[in-house]
Amino acid sequence: MKKCHLAALILVAGAQRAEAQQPVLELDTPQCNWTWSVFLPPPLNVYGVPTTTDQFQVAGRVGGPFNQNASGIVYAGQFMTGEITYFPDIEGYFPGATPGSTWATFRVYDILMRKESLPLDFGTETSSDGSYTGDHWFHFISGTAEIQITGGSNFIVPIEGLDSLPIWQTGAFSSNPDGSLHLEATESHAFQLFDPTSSITFDLNLTGTIVADQVFDITTFCSGDNTGTSCPCGNSAGPGEGCMNGTGQGGKLDSTGTSSIGDNSFTLHGSQLVASQPGLYFQGNNAVNSGNGNPFGDGLRCTGGGVIRLQVRFADAAGESQTSISISGNGGVAPGDVKRYQIWYRDPNTSFCGFGFNLSNGVEVSWSV
Repeated sequence: MKKCHLAALILVAGAQRAEAQQPVLELDTPQCNWTWSVFLPPPLNVYGVPTTTDQFQVAGRVGGPFNQNASGIVYAGQFMTGEITYFPDIEGYFPGATPGSTWATFRVYDILMRKESLPLDFGTETSSDGSYTGDHWFHFISGTAEIQITGGSNFIVPIEGLDSLPIWQTGAFSSNPDGSLHLEATESHAFQLFDPTSSITFDLNLTGTIVADQVFDITTFCSGDNTGTSCPCGNSAGPGEGCMNGTGQGGKLDSTGTSSIGDNSFTLHGSQLVASQPGLYFQGNNAVNSGNGNPFGDGLRCTGGGVIRLQVRFADAAGESQTSISISGNGGVAPGDVKRYQIWYRDPNTSFCGFGFNLSNGVEVSWSV
C-alpha cells in the first residue's frame, strides 16, 4: 500500500457514529444443566416420556450489546448475539391408550439457537448491581423436529426461525477477579411446535441454568503510546489509539458484534480520525513486528501479510466511521482463523510528520463458527 493509493480513495457516504465494543460470554457447559418436557395438548393430553434422559447441557456463547458504568457494572442492554447448541438430542415417545404401548416417537435435533431479549431492566447507571429482569426467549437458528406415529406416517417439522414464547426472567452479571464479566441466570423457555401436514401441535419446554464468563477473542494491539514501537516523529498518543494525528489524538479502531462467522454481526468502528477524510479498513494475517508495528507515514503499520482491502469510509464531522459490509464474508475468513484489522486514513493538512496519512491501532479477531 502506497501513499498515492490512499489519495485516490473513492467517496463512500453514510459513515455512522461508533459504539463501544460489547462483551461476549462463553457458556460454562458443565454448570449449564437443563431439563426438557414435551406435552401433547387436548384432545390427546399426554406427556412425552424420555427414551433415555430428560437432561441435557448447553454450549456456545451469548452476547449483547450491554453497557457498563465506570465501575464495570452492567447497567443497560439486551441479549442479541451468539449461538447455543445442546446435547444430547431430545428423544422420547408418547404412550398409547393401551398400557405399555407407544402412540408415537419424537426427536428434536440439529439445534442451533440464540438467546435474545427485550432491553433489560437493571435500574439506573448508578444504582445497578448487575442484576436484571425482562422478557427473554430462545430463537431457533436451525433445527428439526421429527414425529414417527407407530404403524403410520413420519413427519419432519423444520423449526428454523421459531421463537419460544417471551417469558419474564431474572439474572445477574458480576465481575470475576480479573475484572471480566460473569453471568448467572435460571431460565425457562416454552416452544409451541406445529406440523401443518398432520395438524399435530406439541409443547416443548426447556428449563435450566445459564452460567457464562466473558471471553476476549476480539482484542486491540499496537498502540501509539510508546509501549511498543515509538511513533515516527514523537507523536505518541494514548493507550488503545494509533499515533497522534492533527486532531491531537490518535486514530482509534474498535468493534461491535461477535467473532462468530454464522452470527455475521462483527463491525469495525473508527473514531478520533480526521473529519471528512477517507480511511481504508483492511485485513491482514500477521501482527507486524510481534504486534508492536513498524513506522509508516505518521503512524505504525500493525497489520500485514495477505492484505485484503475491505472498505473505504469517510469520517464524519466528529471524526468517526464504521464498516457496512460483512467483514467475515469480504475477508474470506474461516473458523479458527486469526486476522488483524487496521484503518489507514488521510491527514493531509495537519500531518505531524509531513506524510499526509496515519493509521489507527490494530484489532485482532479469533474467528469462530
